[in-house]
Parts: sequence; structure tokens; C-alpha cells
Amino acid sequence: MKKYIKSIKKYLFIQIICSTIATLSLALLPYIQKELFDSIILEEQFNVFFYVPIFIIATIISLLFDYLETIATWRGNIKFEFNLKKDFFSSIINRDYEDFISRDIGEYISLQGNEITQLEMDYLNPAVAIIKTIITVLIYSVILFVLIDWRIAITIIITSIMATVIFPNITAKELSKRRKNYTTKIGTYVSLITDLLQGFNLVNQNTKYNISKKHNRVLQQTADSRYTFGHLKTVTGIINGFSIYLIDIISFGLIAFLLVQKEITIGTAVATLGYVGSFLDPIQCLIADINTVKSTKHIKERVLSIINYNDSKDLIDKSTFDSNIVFDNVNIHYDNFKINNFSFTFEKGKKYALIGHNGSGKSTILKALAKRKLFYEGEIRIDNIEISKLDTDNIIYYMHQIDHIYKDDFLNNVTVFSSYDYSFENIKNLEIKKEKLDKIMDIKDTTLLSGGEKQIVSIIRLLLSNADIWLLDEPFSDVDKSTTQNIIRKLPQTDKTVIMVTHDISSNLSLFDEVILLENGSIVATGTYDTICNLNSFKTLAS
Repeated sequence: MKKYIKSIKKYLFIQIICSTIATLSLALLPYIQKELFDSIILEEQFNVFFYVPIFIIATIISLLFDYLETIATWRGNIKFEFNLKKDFFSSIINRDYEDFISRDIGEYISLQGNEITQLEMDYLNPAVAIIKTIITVLIYSVILFVLIDWRIAITIIITSIMATVIFPNITAKELSKRRKNYTTKIGTYVSLITDLLQGFNLVNQNTKYNISKKHNRVLQQTADSRYTFGHLKTVTGIINGFSIYLIDIISFGLIAFLLVQKEITIGTAVATLGYVGSFLDPIQCLIADINTVKSTKHIKERVLSIINYNDSKDLIDKSTFDSNIVFDNVNIHYDNFKINNFSFTFEKGKKYALIGHNGSGKSTILKALAKRKLFYEGEIRIDNIEISKLDTDNIIYYMHQIDHIYKDDFLNNVTVFSSYDYSFENIKNLEIKKEKLDKIMDIKDTTLLSGGEKQIVSIIRLLLSNADIWLLDEPFSDVDKSTTQNIIRKLPQTDKTVIMVTHDISSNLSLFDEVILLENGSIVATGTYDTICNLNSFKTLAS
């Protein structure tokens, strides 16, 4: 967190300077009141008229520097939150796939949108306020010692230290624990909302009640957790309030005693009461701020654990694909599925179709090569280098059956916000009907397109990526037959290495150099379409 504090040190410095000047101005007001009362009692008329404008000037100075402090606070807070959120998001998108999916997306959203803002409100602001309050207390202490009465000063300071050292620790640990539980429940609730709304197509008259019931149960747990945290926070406030009243009572009793003994003047008594009030507010804030900062410990640890993620892998940047892809006795086990001793060599520039029944392992092969499945036995090598040692982003493009479409226009989607160079020349040869292409290119929100139109957007994005290796998982499942055939006919004309999972076992397979038939995680047969189509295993697939 030091990094983010340092990033706003200019604004923190301005805040502290302005706060100090404003406090000095305010701290003089009770003393001016003391001198005013004593002047009236002594009938020193000149002093009476002298102190009134001084009082007004001190008040104006205080208000001016309060304003400047507030502006600096806003500037600093916004920059603090901005830097945290920027680094948090950057850390997320720099993770490898397996590490990314180890957390629920709802947790990322909750941390990014909620907890980081809480750090600004409940960590940064109170931490800075503690420094300001300490300065305030020091200023009032000096003035009490020098200008008022040393006995009163010592009494107020000792009781104030007791209030700040003893009372905040009574509930601090439990408060932090309950805040941790509450923020965890928020993350769970956000994850649930994300999940339920993504499954909106399952909402109907038969399911609405139970979906709402599921939502309400988790919502109630979150509300209960918030109440538990809020209740202890209220108790903490009462305990802290008692400590403040204790200071007030002790100070009041001492002032009364010294007045009776005629050891202080009426003006000193009035000024002391003013200083006691001025002491109480900062002390009360100090106690509350200490508790608040301590309670954010868990949030700080969660956010920083993601921001400080360090991918220690020193990967080789693979910018060209030169020869082949080799699967050497690869075994992948998860749930009840296995890829068994998969060995195959994919040659540069050739086109391969993976076919087989659902659950035969076709998509798993692509995911392993795309590094979406990092845990396997055996070796997967590109140009004789194990892919775990390679950064393959520049040579491999992996297109899912349902590729993500951003809630944005055509150009930002196909270029991924200008990550890829756009040229109409790259897509005109797809032979997509003009009216369809115009509709896709003109729409402002691409998520409103049909499933087939979204897949066309994904295919165009694939072309613009200019990767040497295309991994395609059912890329034409929602595209109309005519457009699919037009695009597939173009595959032999490209120099890209294409490995495509498909359920289309028509004559389109003849456009591939080799067809690989999988069953239960193993290769059953390989060869050209003319060879494969005569096998019984293929005929079984077709039936």
C-alpha cells in the first residue's frame, strides 16, 4: 500500500499543511475569547474592540484553508482509487488462464467495484485523519500549556491518551473479523447475481420462484452479516463515546475546582471549556479512525494479494511458427474424463479437422495447446520447445464456439480496441452477403446481433489477429450454411496452420489435409476424408 500512498504524497502534504494552518486559526479562538472576557471584566474597552476583528480574521483563515484541504483531499482520494483500480485490473488480465479461473469473476468484480472504494474511504481517509488529529492534539496541547494552565493541560492530555490507547483495542479485533465476513458475503452475493443473470434464458414460470428463493437466501445471509458488523460498530461507537464523556467530566470537575479555589479566571475557565470541546472531537475521531483502519486489514490483504501477483515464469517470446506442433504421449485427467497417450504431429501450413462424439476430447486438445489446460502429463512442443516455456500469444489464436463479444461497436470488437490492425481487404474475400455485413458493421452494440452474426464478428477478429496457428472450436455452429461453406472453402487458400473441432462430417471435410477421429480421449483413426469416411467408426459417427 506504500506505493499508492507515495503516489499522492503531494496531495497529502497539502492536506496536512492546510489542516495545520486551519487548526492553528481555530485553536486561537478560545484564547481570544478568554482575553475578551478578561478585558470586559477589567473594563479594558480598547482590547474588546481589538479582539473582535482578530476573531473574525482567524475564522476566515480557518475556512479558507479548510476549503483548500478539502480540494486536496478529493484530488488525492481520486488518484489513490484510480491507481489501485488500474493496477488491480492490469494484474487480473496479466494472469495465466488457470490462475485467473481459480477465482470467481464475481469476486474480481466485487473487489474492483466495492472493496477498493472501501480502502479509499475506510483506510486512506482515516489514516490521513489520524495524522491530522495528532497534529491538532499537539497544537491544542501546546496552547493549553503555554496560554491557559499546565494542570488543565496535563489532565486533558493524560485522559485523552488513555482514551486512544485503551478503548479502541476493546473491539478492534472482533470488528475486523466481522468486516472480513461481511465483505466475503458481498463477494459471494455479487458472484451469485452474475451467475443468475448470465443464465437468464433459464428463467420461466417454472423456475422464477426457486431462482428468486436462491437469490433471497444469499441476500439474507449478506444482510445478516452486515447487521452483525453494523451492530458491533454501534457498540464500538458507544464505548468510544463513553471515553470522550469521561474526558469531559474529569476536565469539567477540574475547572470547577480551580475556579472555587480562585486559581483561574472566568476567562480561563471559558477558554478551557472551549479547548475541552475542541479536544473531544479530534479524540473521538481519532478513536473511530484507528478502529476503522484496523478493520480494513483483511480488505487490504485481499486486494494487494491480487495486485502483487508475480508470474515468475520467464517465458520465451515465440513470434513465428516455423515447423510443427508435437503432442507426445499427452495425458489429461479431470473429473471423469481422460485424454490417453495422445500423440500426434501437426505440420506447419496444414489444415486439420478434429471429429468425434461429444466428450471424445476434441475441445480438450485445443485447450491444452491454447494453454487453457495447464496440467497434463507428457509433452506438447512447438518447434521443439515445450509450450509451458513459451509465450504463444503472437502465434496462436484460439476461437471458442461462443467467443466473447464486447458491448461495443463492430470496429472495437474485431480489433479488440485497436489491438489488431483493421483493413477491409482482410475480410472482403469472406464472401459474406453485403446486407448482412453492412448490418454487422453498422450496429453500435454488437451484443445485439444474432448468434451467427456474432460468430462472423469472431471470425473477422481471427483474421485480423494474423496469428500463424488457428485453433477453432466449432466456429460455424450458428452461421448459416451458405456463409459457412464460403468461409471453409477459403481455408485451403490461407497459409495458416488450422486445427478445427467440428461436428460437420459432410464433404466439407475434404477441404482439410487430415481428419482426426477421436473417441474416449484417444485417436481412433487419422487420414484424408476419403480414407476416413469409409471406416466403420466414421459411419457410426454419421448415423
